[in-house]
Amino acid sequence: MVLVGLVQMTTVFSYGKTSISASKEKYANITPVCPLVGESLEFGNQLAWENLGDEDVKFYIVQRSSDGEHFKHLAMVQKTNGQNNYAFLDKKAGNKQWFYRIIKVNHDGEGYITDSILMR
Repeated sequence: MVLVGLVQMTTVFSYGKTSISASKEKYANITPVCPLVGESLEFGNQLAWENLGDEDVKFYIVQRSSDGEHFKHLAMVQKTNGQNNYAFLDKKAGNKQWFYRIIKVNHDGEGYITDSILMR
């Protein structure tokens, strides 16, 4: 089964800081991470996404949730210069239903959370 989610940036936060106040207008020029694609394989759930040319990315955080509301970090994927396509394999997915999302973290510590996709 392949699931594709149209990804939009939904939340702005500051990684490593307690809080941040920001307006959507401030982040209107941010390049999104899209599309987020998931495929259930025999040995785990494969996630793939594309960075659309944003040079300010420092790393990505892959998150998973069983209920779509309470997410936990699974992995950190470092940005590689010259690379736009990224992937992560969740080998511990089992036969459960999971929600996944990606957080794009910039060099200034600001993060942008994608919409989640559901995989079964």
